[in-house]
Amino acid sequence: MNYPKNTGTVSAREILPGFLNTLLEGTLEQLYVGPISQYRIDDVTKAALAALKKCIESLSQEHTKALVKLLKMIRSEA
Repeated sequence: MNYPKNTGTVSAREILPGFLNTLLEGTLEQLYVGPISQYRIDDVTKAALAALKKCIESLSQEHTKALVKLLKMIRSEA
């Protein structure tokens, strides 16, 4: 289970775009020190994130770019 380390004022609405962008274009290490750094992530969740990152890395560059473009469109409308 994931428990917040603190009760900071960052909302899920602020974290989610950075989380998704880092998942698509960054590394797991960047994910842990960036968007989700305020949470304690258990081993099962770390394994799930690693598996998800592996799936993302298996996408074609075209698909990854399309997802990044979609995320940017969504962020600009928020």
